[in-house]
Amino acid sequence: MDETLRPDDPAVAPTRRPLDTAPPGGLPEPGPRPATIGGYTLVRKLGEGGMGVVYEALQGNPRREVALKIIRGGAYVDEAVVRLFQREVQALARLKHPGIAAIYEAGRTDDGQHFFAMELVGGRTLDEFLGGEEPAAAGDHRGVRSRLELFLQICDAVAYAHQRGVIHRDLKPSNILVQEDSATGASRGGAAGPTVKVLDFGLARIADGDGAGPSMATEAGTIRGTLPYMSPEQIRGDTDEMDLRTDVYSLGVILYEMLTGGLPYDLRRASLPEAARIICNEPPRLRGRLPGRSLAGREIETIVGKALEKDAAERYQSAAGFAEDIRRYLNNQPIVAQPPSTVYQLRKMVSRHKAGFAFAASLVVVLAGGAGALAVQAHRIALERDRANRQAAITGQVSGFLVRLFRVSRPDQARGATITARELLDKGTAQIRADHTMDPEVRATLVDTMGDVYSSLGLFDRAKPLLDEALRTRTSVFGASSLPVADTLRSLGLLLQSRGQDAESKPEFERSLAIFERREGPASLNVAQVLNDLGNAENHLGDYKDAEAAYDRAIAIRKKVEGPDTLDVVPMQSNLALLSVRKGDLAGAERSFRAALAIYEKAMPPNHPDVALLAGNVGATLVAERKYREAEPFYRQALAIHEKVLGDEHPQLALDLANLAEVHRVLGNLPAAASENRRALAILRAKVPATDFRTRFVLVNLATVLDAEAVPAGLREAERLLREALATDRASPPPDSWDVAKTESELGGCLLKQGRYAAAEELLVGSFPTLRDKIGINDRARVDTALNWIIELYRREGEPAKAAPYLAIQTARHAAEGAKAKTGAG
Repeated sequence: MDETLRPDDPAVAPTRRPLDTAPPGGLPEPGPRPATIGGYTLVRKLGEGGMGVVYEALQGNPRREVALKIIRGGAYVDEAVVRLFQREVQALARLKHPGIAAIYEAGRTDDGQHFFAMELVGGRTLDEFLGGEEPAAAGDHRGVRSRLELFLQICDAVAYAHQRGVIHRDLKPSNILVQEDSATGASRGGAAGPTVKVLDFGLARIADGDGAGPSMATEAGTIRGTLPYMSPEQIRGDTDEMDLRTDVYSLGVILYEMLTGGLPYDLRRASLPEAARIICNEPPRLRGRLPGRSLAGREIETIVGKALEKDAAERYQSAAGFAEDIRRYLNNQPIVAQPPSTVYQLRKMVSRHKAGFAFAASLVVVLAGGAGALAVQAHRIALERDRANRQAAITGQVSGFLVRLFRVSRPDQARGATITARELLDKGTAQIRADHTMDPEVRATLVDTMGDVYSSLGLFDRAKPLLDEALRTRTSVFGASSLPVADTLRSLGLLLQSRGQDAESKPEFERSLAIFERREGPASLNVAQVLNDLGNAENHLGDYKDAEAAYDRAIAIRKKVEGPDTLDVVPMQSNLALLSVRKGDLAGAERSFRAALAIYEKAMPPNHPDVALLAGNVGATLVAERKYREAEPFYRQALAIHEKVLGDEHPQLALDLANLAEVHRVLGNLPAAASENRRALAILRAKVPATDFRTRFVLVNLATVLDAEAVPAGLREAERLLREALATDRASPPPDSWDVAKTESELGGCLLKQGRYAAAEELLVGSFPTLRDKIGINDRARVDTALNWIIELYRREGEPAKAAPYLAIQTARHAAEGAKAKTGAG
């Protein structure tokens, strides 16, 4: 992150210094630089601003270089500044995008020093990058295109942040880093050329208000930002008007500067009141400043002018909409910002078919058939215009709805309360239901989005009706074989899979896959993703051969499209490693999982869900190898990440808790195991159907703990839990399922301890062949326990003849185990 956070030089541009509300004299200057902060070794100072100082530092574990940001003033710092600092942490924690510098960790030292560590990025700030080049000349189409393509990367990163409820509010060239190493193109699927990183979310607003920072309602009348890049509503301090479109305005100023080398307003000698008057009232200097006097040049002028509109309602309604119009310009399609006159549409057609139109212009005699050809061309123009206008209308309506939904900062709307993401979703869903005039395509898009978010939060009962409605509407509007329908089918499959309904999810995935293959071909990224989803369902259902084939094909597609080193194949490779576990290759699976985890811990933020997934898989493999103490920290890592990312009521937490409880049970910490299993069971009973595989898993595990405690009341509770699990098991799997056999064996052991020998014998003896044949390779401890119970049963009943064959099996197993150990040692 070399020279990325240097303050603007006041001697050059005094008005570009960030405005804040620091008391006279500012924050205290930091004292002598300490050697370490929060376990990080400081290397050198990279830069400083009004709120913080940034150092290059070394992290010990994992060992890597980071950028470490600390608050100026150490422990003696204003509480408002701490809240701003924490808000930046909360904003960055939500964002994982190649165009945004990733956060790794945040904390506070024992002496009160707040800090956070983030990705260390090399390169030059955008203003430094542009300073080394001449502004794009009028005829320099290549130069204009390259700058627009670079700007699109900035838009995409900002649009991603907006989708996750984060508004930057201080976008400017010094907060955007350009990396010119072509090797960085690998992160964009192999594309060469410079890439960008958006930095410094210190003034960001978290739209759903659940961050640690103050809500916008508490900042009314405060001016925050950098003057030349501030929108009219921002310079006025109208916090109730600041939303996604505030960032759109700043992006418009940045694009103007990228294309002209200057700013749309001359504020160098203006006082703050005069600057506010200029920004709010005077038109930007557009005519003749932007490159090109042709139609293309006027289109750029129109695009920039729309982004710089005084009234936010007249701007692009989102960064995504801004980027989409630039892409239309680059593809010689009609731009949304341009009124679709007939002459304009014809001129766009000419620019895209220059050779044909040049030939037609050279003809002296117009053939009679030319009228028909012109009619066809006019029809095509009209269709293209209609598609452009239709897409613009849908984009505008969707963006407008989201803007209204996220505008919860006004005191009369928020009423001083914190607005959570759940409340925003409920509010948005109610508005969609109540609006009977909404365009069907807009409704389908919004309902599908709402359903996805509800599902990701574990609110499945709220998600399912919305996704069902989206599927009906999209089928009606777009057709049963359309890509929007395929998207919604996949969302439905993922919801069902999250609820443990894998058999029901398979048809949804298969229908989605068929549409994607038909519309995009057999090797698209969407095809790969659905193949992975389908493989997961088949894996859960025990169809291992089909699951392996689906994973193999998905991995091959990903590598073909994104390159052999793409990180996106790691989860799929992990799924294959899980199949290795089931085949008995535990050592190989452990190596694969550890290697994948090491890659992700280096490349991803520490709280990324995929890091949790891989940590849990390492733990599970170690448990299968009976390395219980080694497994515990990995399970704890997964649990901590999921608690932070998903909250404390998500079904995934139940699986993490149950895994950790099983380790504690084996290590003899029965109270901890019982407590963790009970918490897991409470989460699952509230969130998923009784048939969910996780519920059965926890029921059996809790019963096993109670059985080990051997307290009469606990044994009776264990029996009830096991009978509940057994009823669920027998309702769906085949009769020789290892799930059924395992539960029957556990129940038999429980009855044995209660002295109910006849009932115990039927369950223990009946389940043993399935246990031995189906899970004996992967869970030898379970089989050994079942064998010991049978031998103990016949010992208590005084029937050595019945015990003899099981004693022989036990002796043979011990001998085989000893021989294996001896071979391994040799």
